[in-house]
Amino acid sequence: MFEAMIPNDPDEPLMGELRGLFGRGDPVPLHVTAAARAAIELRDLDAQIAELLRDSAVEERELAGVRSAATATRLLTFGLGSDQYIEVDVTPEVDGRTLTGYVVPSAAGHLMVEHAAATLHTELDEHGRFSLGGVPTGPVRLRVTVEGQRPIVTQWLPI
Repeated sequence: MFEAMIPNDPDEPLMGELRGLFGRGDPVPLHVTAAARAAIELRDLDAQIAELLRDSAVEERELAGVRSAATATRLLTFGLGSDQYIEVDVTPEVDGRTLTGYVVPSAAGHLMVEHAAATLHTELDEHGRFSLGGVPTGPVRLRVTVEGQRPIVTQWLPI
């Protein structure tokens, strides 16, 4: 199943037993493995990686908020420096999530939402706004493409 990371490592027999024990007692869920494979397959070395600057779900947990995570709209902000960012509202729906937001600087372009189960697409209007429904729950990554610029890609984040 797993190969030794270091050849002739004297600890490898013990590590192999531990891998087997955890593999039987607490196996990695299939969706986690699928998301990891998708992350590797869909990487783009030319893209700029936007950093998560704000996640309202984390802020609410830290502040002991009383709203239910299942029904609350979640606000995510991703940024590249001080002049480029992506604002996203994640709204729970019966069939998944709806993502609504905008990019700055505003420009027409394309948004791709990558998920282990599906890849969804929508257009950015001339003001950089977008809305996309039916996004499956689970780890997603956003890819914004505007003509004449390098793509902007967010980190994987569960929604």
